[in-house]
Amino acid sequence: MAKKLIATEYVSSMRPFTVRRRVRWSECDPAGVVFAGNFSIYLHNAVALFRTEMLGGFAAPAKAISLVFHRALWPDEEFDMAVYVSAVRNSTIEFRVIGTVSKSKGEKVFDGTVTAIFIKKSERKAAPIPVATRRLAEAYAKRCPVPA
Repeated sequence: MAKKLIATEYVSSMRPFTVRRRVRWSECDPAGVVFAGNFSIYLHNAVALFRTEMLGGFAAPAKAISLVFHRALWPDEEFDMAVYVSAVRNSTIEFRVIGTVSKSKGEKVFDGTVTAIFIKKSERKAAPIPVATRRLAEAYAKRCPVPA
């Protein structure tokens, strides 16, 4: 009997960087739909994978997060999260994540953004984005622009 890998989430595409995730029953509320608070976890996990795989990994806390919900998700449903770099500023990088149902033709689940801020730990103040990280982020944003 062949073994089957069962993953909760994995990178399904590098261009645009896309994370596919399967909803677990434990992520749902008593009505059987994903609890709204779990969407921020999905969003952060997708951005964390992107930062590690595409930007060399870095530690930068979130300065801002936003989510707009378009539809519910159900247990065992698969959805995709495409990650884009929507802005590179002096000390922040804004990531846009578009969630869609995997088996549909782009049916939106959510739109989200996470803004990461670089901090000089010794002073606890904003710091400029490291040059190498800036270059990687800007290059990715050029290769994979946020869809209109």
